[in-house]
Amino acid sequence: MKWCACFLAVLTAGPGLHAADGSAAVIERARAARADGLPQAAITDLKAAVARESGPAASAAMVELVRCLLAADREKEALAVTQDARFADDAAVIFWRAQALAQAGRHEAALAAYTRAGARDATLAAEASLGRARMLDALGRSEEALAVYESAAGDPGLGGSAQLAAAIILARNGRGEEARRRLESLKPQNRAEADLRRYLLANLALAARDGDEARRELAKLDSPDPRISSGRVIGEAELAAADGDLSRAQTLIETFVRENPRHPMLIDLLAKLDDLRSREKDPSNATLKQWENDDEHPELSALAAYYLARSDERQGRVDRAARNYAEFITDHPEHTLRSSAELRLARLRLETNDAAGAAAVLAAAVEPNDGAQAARLRFLRGAVAYARGDYPAAAEGFVQAANLDPSLAGAALANAALAAVAAGDEARTAEILNALRKESLPTARRIELAQALERARLGAPDAAGRLQTIAERGGAAGQRARLATAEWRWQQGDAAGARSAFRRVANSRAAGQGDQRDYFAVYLADDGSEQAVDAVAAAARDFLARHPDSQREADVRMKWGEVLLRAGDYRGARVQFEEAARATNDPERRSAAFFLAARSAAGSMLPTEIDAAIPLFEEVITAGATPALADQARWEQARLQSALGRPDESVRILDRLIAGTKDRRLELAARLKRGDALMAQAEKEPARR
Repeated sequence: MKWCACFLAVLTAGPGLHAADGSAAVIERARAARADGLPQAAITDLKAAVARESGPAASAAMVELVRCLLAADREKEALAVTQDARFADDAAVIFWRAQALAQAGRHEAALAAYTRAGARDATLAAEASLGRARMLDALGRSEEALAVYESAAGDPGLGGSAQLAAAIILARNGRGEEARRRLESLKPQNRAEADLRRYLLANLALAARDGDEARRELAKLDSPDPRISSGRVIGEAELAAADGDLSRAQTLIETFVRENPRHPMLIDLLAKLDDLRSREKDPSNATLKQWENDDEHPELSALAAYYLARSDERQGRVDRAARNYAEFITDHPEHTLRSSAELRLARLRLETNDAAGAAAVLAAAVEPNDGAQAARLRFLRGAVAYARGDYPAAAEGFVQAANLDPSLAGAALANAALAAVAAGDEARTAEILNALRKESLPTARRIELAQALERARLGAPDAAGRLQTIAERGGAAGQRARLATAEWRWQQGDAAGARSAFRRVANSRAAGQGDQRDYFAVYLADDGSEQAVDAVAAAARDFLARHPDSQREADVRMKWGEVLLRAGDYRGARVQFEEAARATNDPERRSAAFFLAARSAAGSMLPTEIDAAIPLFEEVITAGATPALADQARWEQARLQSALGRPDESVRILDRLIAGTKDRRLELAARLKRGDALMAQAEKEPARR
């Protein structure tokens, strides 16, 4: 129902003034041009009239000039001309400056201007109050807006507009029955009000899933207003979709667009088409590609290009989507959807770990007029700064987002606090936490826990006290704090204290943080005794059963393998180390696990196991081992080949080690070992002596 707000500005003609004879003809021609959809044709003459005239005549020309500029979508210019000092106290000019501010998306400034205009001229009070209400609604203060509309409902000239606006807010706020009663009691005073009333009733029926009622109301609509005509086809498409016929729903909109390729509401029509396409698994792009190449209709071409990028994004074609968004931004720098394209492109860059690319997109991004869009821009800037390690800038971006859009405040302030914690800015963290407590106390407590955990990571002496304070408050954060306290004591070498704290953690769900509790239980089970093997094995099996997809699986299996190796169960240790290697994507961790698996196999002293250790050491090298570990793996391979009576293989491996290692001591040892292997070869093959 958000689209309905734009109707309210056109339901009334707005305040007018009688011009003096000198500029009357210019103003009349301008009004005629504006009515014919050619407002730009009158702008030059109106500017001359404003400069030439004085008093009421100049004021009348200025009002018409602003109206023509707004009709031509030149709101920045409209705002510039209204800065003329001669009209600083002119109520009509102030009113139209408010209209320009509203069109530019500067809702706070527009609200103040509407208030000032209505206070200065009683004849403007009613219409200024409607403007004030629109701005309050745009600022998210819908209940205040509703109260203003209620107070204007009795005005004989504007009451219908006020009641329609009130119905829109009621419907949007989930008070559909109240909205319906208001609309049903309304007696429209003109066709615009009648058409909007009918369309609102159709939308209420759609929201209530009363398809028959929606069809009846839509069938009665035959309005010349482009908003109504596009709204009707969108409603019919939604009905077809509700009936399960997505193909017909799309065809309705595509046909309307083909017949009206210059329609003023193309942006709404293609947005609805994109919504319908998003409900299909793999929709055809043929029509959008055809429109994209339509040079005769540039707006349709631009919108098609944007929604093709959206389609690529949904289908997971990230590179192509990013390329298409970038081309859209370059080809259509003044387009309404540029800001949206920039946000989407930056988000794609960030999601593909290209934080620098995302930062470059956002640095060149235009400032959105829409407050919610501006908030999302700040939020994304905060996320990019955080990814790049610029935590102070991240905190600032998130705080700005929270201030611009109340609906983002909870998430934005939580992220801002985390950034401040990462930056080590205690004062900033405290300031943000105070604001966050008003939004969500549980979230604030989670941030306090994160702050305490960061202090623990840094080894700060006050970490334990902070964790204990949070633990005593109870709840999910309290349980996680108890778990963190146990980990802290473990790191400090206080195994008994760690186990004592761990026993107080009620259960894994309350402890939160996914698999952390069960993971830590595996490590706590190892007390160094002979019984630790069984205890660790039981805890590890429990972890793997509860968290089959955990990223901590490799660590758990490494611990299990460690205690098995310590107990002399070489075969069991080898199994766990090999499984650990396959459970991680970290090259260094994988190579270390393979190395320990190979060592376990070699430690059994069984020929078959020793033979199996050699390819495991090769896995160490191919898994991405550090040069030092790779050299050690080659040394172990050569040693085992010699032990198995294969001196020729040992020599081959040692030659590679000698040629590649940068460790001088290992090179000398390898040369000595090579000599031993050559002597062994000579004993096996006398011809080599």
